[in-house]
Amino acid sequence: MEFPVLAMDLPIVYARPGGLALWRSFAGTLPSLPRMLHRFRQVRRELQRRNARVFISDYEPATARLAYALDKPLILVDQQSKYRHFDFPPIGELDQAGERERLRLFFPRFAHNFILSFFPLPSHAIPSITVLAPLVPQELIAQRSIQQGPKSLVLVYLSEHLGMVSSLGHIDLLATAFPHLEFRLYTSSEKLASNSGATSAPNVTRSRFSRAKFLADLPNALVLISNAGHNLISEAIAAQIPMYLIPLPTFDQHLCASRVQSASLGLVSEAPSVTSLGTLLENADAYRRRIRDYAQNCLPQGDSLACITREVERQAAECA
Repeated sequence: MEFPVLAMDLPIVYARPGGLALWRSFAGTLPSLPRMLHRFRQVRRELQRRNARVFISDYEPATARLAYALDKPLILVDQQSKYRHFDFPPIGELDQAGERERLRLFFPRFAHNFILSFFPLPSHAIPSITVLAPLVPQELIAQRSIQQGPKSLVLVYLSEHLGMVSSLGHIDLLATAFPHLEFRLYTSSEKLASNSGATSAPNVTRSRFSRAKFLADLPNALVLISNAGHNLISEAIAAQIPMYLIPLPTFDQHLCASRVQSASLGLVSEAPSVTSLGTLLENADAYRRRIRDYAQNCLPQGDSLACITREVERQAAECA
């Protein structure tokens, strides 16, 4: 089945401590506003012509606005919505207020909200909210079952945002301390993916991030060193790979990292050390067993994709 790709522009929404920076967001969006509105009208006409019946958004606001404009049901499938419906204590100076306000601004109403989470969420009695285990590529689970023998790959993913060069320096130090291991680093920064970006230990290889290649490498890894994004953590759990997390300075990343650490699925540090990585490597098999038990006992059970599909089909049938 073929689907058309329709280009849209999105607003820039900045957060500040305690909420959203609305004036800064407006100023950042204003230059592109005419083009944004023009494309919105184009896409709306195209979707009217195709008789679109249901809209699905994974934390993407343009889809929601189209659903509202066409008076069609909106289904949310994301991990961020937990900040709208549940309360979490602040972590240092970080809190969920910005995320909650952003969600209320982008998605003021919805037909159903599927919240994907790799950690348990509070119980609730809201019929339009369903908490599901994260959607992960099935090939991760399939490859996990056939991986055998000793592993020597330390897989690394680091965002190009916020302190990337400093993090690369830490990776070089770690690789120098463990010369018998291969450190394979993926980054979305083209400059830093090349060896011209900074010096590297001889057992560090760098590549521009490719999701297909990264997912092929993940089940073969001894451990994963990465930032603390929810999706990446979910994939590491599915592949049963111990994690060494370097969270970016956002509430979401620090909350995800804290859940990994409290469940003993890996380690967390803003500046990884040789000693702590050595501990993780030495106990990798024990961490892997804890991850396996955690996935079986702490994640919502059932087929997440089938659950979402049933709701989409139900909403579509009602709009037929």
